[in-house]
Amino acid sequence: MIQSLIIYPLIFSTISIDKGGYEFVGGFYETSVGLLFPTVIVFALTMLHSKKQKWNFQEVKFLFVCIVIAFIYSYFTPLNASHQATTIGLIFFLQIFIVIYICKTYITGNQLVEALYDGLKIALWVEFLISVSYSIFGIYAIQTLFYSDAESEEWIREGTNIRRAYGTFGQPNRLGGFCALIYIFYLSCNLLNYHRRTSLYLAAISMFTILLSQSRSALFASVMSSFFLYVVVLYKKGIRVRKLMIGVIILCIMGLAALQLSIVRDMLFKSDVEEMEEARFMHYIMGWDILRMNHYMGVGMNAHVPYMLYKYPNMFGEFFNTRPIHNLHLGIFVETGLVGFLAWVYFLVSRIRKVLVTPMKKMNAPVLWFTYMGMLLIILIHGFTDLVYLHYQCLLIVMFVGAFYTTKKPM
Repeated sequence: MIQSLIIYPLIFSTISIDKGGYEFVGGFYETSVGLLFPTVIVFALTMLHSKKQKWNFQEVKFLFVCIVIAFIYSYFTPLNASHQATTIGLIFFLQIFIVIYICKTYITGNQLVEALYDGLKIALWVEFLISVSYSIFGIYAIQTLFYSDAESEEWIREGTNIRRAYGTFGQPNRLGGFCALIYIFYLSCNLLNYHRRTSLYLAAISMFTILLSQSRSALFASVMSSFFLYVVVLYKKGIRVRKLMIGVIILCIMGLAALQLSIVRDMLFKSDVEEMEEARFMHYIMGWDILRMNHYMGVGMNAHVPYMLYKYPNMFGEFFNTRPIHNLHLGIFVETGLVGFLAWVYFLVSRIRKVLVTPMKKMNAPVLWFTYMGMLLIILIHGFTDLVYLHYQCLLIVMFVGAFYTTKKPM
């Protein structure tokens, strides 16, 4: 089920957004939805397992209730420009909740760690081999299996001389975001001595794949979250300040060494940074204008792109009106309004704080706790410039981990 996420696991499509003749890139999640492979395969657990795990609904209550309320609001607000788009988002979340409910009923947190470790390992090797063969060796054969236009539309950033890797995702930023989640998982495993040496190798491969995707935001978010994760884990272990400072110095040296690599230096300082900043800034203006016009009321889940297209036409041209705002946090603000945005901020802060204040001896599976904190930090940082983590593959992994990080039950 985890391995299937590297190839978009849509079995068949049932509902699509009416594009009205426009080249419509997507809503907040996707433009079409159907039955997804994880939803089907998860029912195998009900046949393979006879013993059920007891779990408390309180473990997922806050997020579940917030999402349910957001969708109820989305169907009743007159600001919603496409109930089709909202229905697509609803079907996505329903399937994610089904998968999480069955998994929490039949498997433990430690079993999930094992599944993530093995499943993401294979997924990572697939992405790494495709990326290296295409970006470094210029072999199109494997890459075109997953993105047919790779040869005719090879993406080389201005100022660089290396092709951006697409992996199985068909879009470099989505590859970078997915590998950032994999990276933080294996880094957590390494820091917590779970297959320590192998985990370090896998974290390094994840980072190298992010470099080949040339996603600056994913790279920056991964580095910053790993630094914070490293400090927190050592603090939880009771490591002395001297050893902590040595580790920080080593990380800084590694960062400076990375800047000596031409691929890193070129994509940060010689490529299309100003162009991308301008494009995102235009979208941010649109988002804030929508909020002000609607008195900070949301336009509906998965519906901000249809709103820009149908109710806010020709503000900056068709290109901007048919693409989602490349800011996850602003997108949530626009779609759910002030109340939804405050709930999102509370969710991020409360979950990260819970990891910081909970002793390790009370964590059911420490790898999941620190992975979840690291993933939320990546989403927090990377979310200011992209929304890749609200696509199904990333969303399912993050919600999986978040649903299974719990405190130990008293004996």
